[in-house]
Amino acid sequence: MPHRRDGAAAGPAVSLVPAPGSNVMTTGRDEPRRPVAARHTAAAQAEPVWTGRQMAGWSASTWLYFRDGSDEAPRRIGVSSSLGGSQGGVRLAYGFGPTGRLRAYARATMAFERPGQREGAFGLAFAPIADMPVDVAIEQRVAAGRDGRTALAAMASGGVSEVGLPAGFRLDVYGQAGIVGARRRDGFADGAVVIDRGLGRGDASLRLGVLAAGAVQPGAARVDVGPRLTLRLPEAGQGSRIALDWRQRIAGDARPASGLALTLAADF
Repeated sequence: MPHRRDGAAAGPAVSLVPAPGSNVMTTGRDEPRRPVAARHTAAAQAEPVWTGRQMAGWSASTWLYFRDGSDEAPRRIGVSSSLGGSQGGVRLAYGFGPTGRLRAYARATMAFERPGQREGAFGLAFAPIADMPVDVAIEQRVAAGRDGRTALAAMASGGVSEVGLPAGFRLDVYGQAGIVGARRRDGFADGAVVIDRGLGRGDASLRLGVLAAGAVQPGAARVDVGPRLTLRLPEAGQGSRIALDWRQRIAGDARPASGLALTLAADF
């Protein structure tokens, strides 16, 4: 399964992948977060846009990711692996002390078209530099289905969300990389960039933009680009949103192929 970024303070604002081990969506991966916190509407700011992220206390995130073609089955020996298929998950975290730089978390994920791909995880995440949107994490993954994997994982992740750009555009970006397994070590990485603009005046809830997302893990790699339509739902929870993408696979041969993707995500 793709990896979801759990080093982040909450779920992925980019929602680009569904990322289990990752946040996110991812492609993890999407998934996944939010990677950063503070929101700024102006392009120029007196301080970095990420210094306001809140990590202390309880937080939770949940996501549902539906990808057209996720049920594609291999038709011959040697076909490409799957990366970025439909899945859902939930994550609960607690940040210790007034800063929350050290956080404990637990997560559960499942691939919808392949229910055997179920995993749970629990771990610790740490922000090594207080004012930078970068986290390192170590976790124990536990297989909850026949296709899951029980193994240790270590990762680093980072990102920013809703950074103001000229002409009313905003930027979301995240990336993560890590290793799963102590004896059999498998590396993974994923990331995404979204640039969008509100459809309407002021801080519009409906936004239209473009997305570029990539992910790689043993036996599978892909890069997708395409348009994204996002509806933000602040009344339903911090970072709550619905995103509809067309994801055109431009590199790699991992399934599913190009198609529509729908993300529903919320951070609390």
